[in-house]
Amino acid sequence: MAELHQQVTSLRKAGNLQEAWDIACPAVQESPEDQYLKSAFFWLCYDYLKEVQAGIKERAAANNGNYRPSQVEQERIGFYLNWLVWLDVPAGGFEYRSLLLTFQHNLEYFPALIVMLCQQEASMFEPEDAMPYVNDKGEAPTLMLKFARKCAKAWQEQGSLRQQLGIRPLIALLNSTRGRMEDRIHGIWLDYDQARCLIVAGQLAEARKFVIPVLRKKQSEPWAWGALAAIYYQSEPATAVCLFAQGLLQVHDEKFAIKLWAGLAPLLAAVGNVDEASMCLK
Repeated sequence: MAELHQQVTSLRKAGNLQEAWDIACPAVQESPEDQYLKSAFFWLCYDYLKEVQAGIKERAAANNGNYRPSQVEQERIGFYLNWLVWLDVPAGGFEYRSLLLTFQHNLEYFPALIVMLCQQEASMFEPEDAMPYVNDKGEAPTLMLKFARKCAKAWQEQGSLRQQLGIRPLIALLNSTRGRMEDRIHGIWLDYDQARCLIVAGQLAEARKFVIPVLRKKQSEPWAWGALAAIYYQSEPATAVCLFAQGLLQVHDEKFAIKLWAGLAPLLAAVGNVDEASMCLK
């Protein structure tokens, strides 16, 4: 008779996921030391995750490439990810890399995956992931850079992720990416992301080291001035006002001015320039 892990694998490959789950789920809890069974259960969870992602991908094709999961999809994916975290399969195989690639379009919505990536990035990436794709339109960012930027964006925007993952593991991921990637055009965005994360963490002096070189290269971009203004927002509001103003002078499309107006308004109100602050909001 086939071993239990072989039964689970055979059922999974035959598309009988529920039957495989009914066998594997209680068995892996009873025998958590069985690495073969844990691996079989990992791939079973992976197939369920691919199933959910297939629905998201199909919807994205008709929705301008929007891979954001619905609440139900997010909860279902979170359920399987929790099992994968519990399994704690050793790094070095194909498991985590395969999982990572499955989420390359919406990694930022799943904190558990970002924590996993930061913990195991050394064994997740292949040499080709550090090479940019070059075609007639120029250089596309490397896969490594894309994932690092998604992690940085999620860390800035999600307080729950910042509680799970402090700034140090994230910075370690960004530094490791910078040292390995071969991007020549898009690498500047990693510096910008790192600066923004350091600002959120309150490490302003360190953030300034990354913002200044970005601003030197992007003086005609309003967002670069806004990033430097954020560093002085609390300590030197008058300086921040000047920097926001300089950024507004670089705006060529009104939609890019919105964040600058929103940042400038409370600064002006705080020093008594209420009318000017009101005009910013208008």
